[in-house]
Amino acid sequence: MIVCPIIITSNNIFAQDWKTNIDEVYQKKDSRTFGDIYSWIFNKKIFNKSYALVIGVGDYANGWPTLEAPYYDARRVRDFLINDEGFDYVVTITNNKATKNKINILMEETFPELLKENDRFLFYFSGHGTQRIVGESVFGYLVLQTCGLDSYADMITMEEINAGIDYFINPDMLCLYWIVVLVGLLDNSENRP
Repeated sequence: MIVCPIIITSNNIFAQDWKTNIDEVYQKKDSRTFGDIYSWIFNKKIFNKSYALVIGVGDYANGWPTLEAPYYDARRVRDFLINDEGFDYVVTITNNKATKNKINILMEETFPELLKENDRFLFYFSGHGTQRIVGESVFGYLVLQTCGLDSYADMITMEEINAGIDYFINPDMLCLYWIVVLVGLLDNSENRP
């Protein structure tokens, strides 16, 4: 007699996972970098070490609709960067761990100290985004967990992200970087929830 257990689960058995808060730093133990391997195979130097800041915010409050995808996006991107792309250093923060203060410290202090010549950097954000029109100018924002619909001072501006990346670049250092921004909802004031 063969007994085959049958397990029936609901599609949302793990539905609350997306509310989990991640605050992790991965650092590769192997001293060889993807750039070293690439250089050895192709006899060509492309980059040295690879760094990333991966952010996913979906457990919103204060009027923003919740999003399940950003938490899973952040985990998938983190796993891809570590397991498939061989990144050397990946910081992953989600939901209430992704504060404006923490992001500013990472962008203005942590990563500038780590990045050296021929390194590359990836900034990844998954969550809500919005924009504000002031006169003739349009300003883009990344919405963090505790931000209200009009609390722009609590949001991360695209200018702040660019300024943080400017810390990485100086005349004596070539630092390759990528910026990827994935937003759950890019809106303007008339399309707000």
